[in-house]
Amino acid sequence: MIIGGRNIDWFGTIKNGEEQKGSSETIHVQDATGHEVATRLSNVYTISKGTEP
Repeated sequence: MIIGGRNIDWFGTIKNGEEQKGSSETIHVQDATGHEVATRLSNVYTISKGTEP
């Protein structure tokens, strides 16, 4: 679940993360329809692991 930024209240699966030197870590999240967004790690709240709530 994304809890901050432009994609607030967005649910999906974490696909991968990347760390850029001198910047915050970026997480890529994909929803059930296949749309993917990137946001800062501080904007993501994990509410489950895999497909289990």
